[in-house]
This record gives sequence, structure tokens and C-alpha cells, in this order.
Amino acid sequence: MEIEKNTLIQRLSSLDIQALRWLLTRELFPQLAIFGRVISTTADGYLYPLIVLALLFMGTNHEYQFGLAMLAAFAIERPLYKILKEGFKRNRPSDCLPDIKGMVIPGDQFSFPSGHTSAAFLVATVLTTCFPETAPYIYIWAAMVGCSRVCLGVHFPSDTFAGAILGFSCAQIAFTLVL
Repeated sequence: MEIEKNTLIQRLSSLDIQALRWLLTRELFPQLAIFGRVISTTADGYLYPLIVLALLFMGTNHEYQFGLAMLAAFAIERPLYKILKEGFKRNRPSDCLPDIKGMVIPGDQFSFPSGHTSAAFLVATVLTTCFPETAPYIYIWAAMVGCSRVCLGVHFPSDTFAGAILGFSCAQIAFTLVL
């Protein structure tokens, strides 16, 4: 059983590396990297407190509850994110693949899961639950955040996938606690 598990992990890791290298060798990559920097910056975390405050002070009980849900979601997500980062200790692509260069300086040492993607999907899930008509736009933004982290060479595709699941799940858990 242990051999099968290791083989599966090795296959997934190999696919992750192949997908990353494929993306980083496309002709369009220089433009993607520029766009990736801009999109990635929108998820740096500076705007999230403003979104929470706006929801808390919009004046209706509905938005106030969603502001509380977002606070609860971040209170769940951030510790889990740190535990996963320290538990897996997955090296970033530029730290383990000599042909990959990170285009931004990450905020921490490890790659799995993507914190930018996790936070983006957490915010997207809360906002689209509060304002359902915004779902296509906000989830496209969140997905672009995840893609930008791969384009910038600081995450493997599976890091962003795991981040999306983490953010979405923490928001859902927060809704069950708050709403």
C-alpha cells in the first residue's frame, strides 16, 4: 500500500511539474507574467479588511452577517493555511527546479497551499453568497489569482487547486457557524 501511495504522489508531482513547465515555455508567457503580477497584487490581502468593514457597516443585517461570516472564515482559514504550509513544507518551484525562476518574492518559504488563492476563493465565496449576481466575475477573478501565482513561478498548479478548496471550504464552514 505504501508503494502505491508513493507512486501516486510521484505521478501527481510529475504532472504538476510538467504543467508548470508547459505554461512557462509558452510564447504568450511574458504577457501572462505581466498580467499575473497585477492580478496577484489584488489578492495580497490589503483589501480584505476593507471588504469586511464595508460589509459590517453597509447598514443592513444581511451584509453585517456576511461580514461576520468573512471574519469567521478567515479565523478558520489562516491557522489551517499555516498548519498545512508547515506540515507539508513543499518547496517552491524556483527552490527545487533549477530552470524555474520566481518572478516575485513570496511572503513565506513554502508552496503548498497557495495562500493568495485560498484567500481569493474565501472572499469570492462569501461575496457571491451575499451578492449572487457577481458570481461569474468574482470567481473568474479568484481563478485568475490562482493562475497568476503559477505564472509567476511561485506555486505549482496543485498548490493553487488546494488553496481554492481551502478557501471555499472555510467560507462554507463559516456560513454554518454564523448564518
